[in-house]
Amino acid sequence: MTAFPDVPPGVDPTRPSPVRVHDYFLGGTHNYPVDREAAERLKATVPDIVDAMLANRGFHGRAARWIARQGVRQFIDIGAGLPTRNNTHEAVRRVLPEARVVYVDHDPMVAAYSGPLLAADGTTTLVTADWRDPGAVLGDPGLRRLIDLADGLELVPPYTGADGVMTYAGLWGAEDIEAADTEGSRGIYCGVARRP
Repeated sequence: MTAFPDVPPGVDPTRPSPVRVHDYFLGGTHNYPVDREAAERLKATVPDIVDAMLANRGFHGRAARWIARQGVRQFIDIGAGLPTRNNTHEAVRRVLPEARVVYVDHDPMVAAYSGPLLAADGTTTLVTADWRDPGAVLGDPGLRRLIDLADGLELVPPYTGADGVMTYAGLWGAEDIEAADTEGSRGIYCGVARRP
């Protein structure tokens, strides 16, 4: 078996990982040969995949800035992935320097390499949790410390006309489309931060 330097605990460098394949497509360095091989096979099948990834990243930044311009000052980035260019806190702080950002991901690579995501001033944090368990995400002490619960962060039933909605910008590429519409998914879509 090939030796892999700097493999964080819980990471299997012999099996491709979506977060590491995504990292590779965005020009990152936190990926292994198996991820690069999988990415190249995917690119052979979908030649525009790199352009799509870069366009998605650009949309993410523009959407985050637009939301910040509406006065939203607290953000939860679900499925944060590995640090890359124009991370959520970098995008929103161009508009609101005091914005707070909680990153959520369950991949051990994200936990190992999240340093660039976490601002030294304590206005960002990483929650290691699975988005399909909204209770774990919204109940995490790190999230609850950083997000102002005076705004009434809570879970509510879908489509109740909440003032502000914490969104998940797509479970694209789901292996099982029906799994994308689960109680956990609906709970995350409907976690809200109400304005007083």
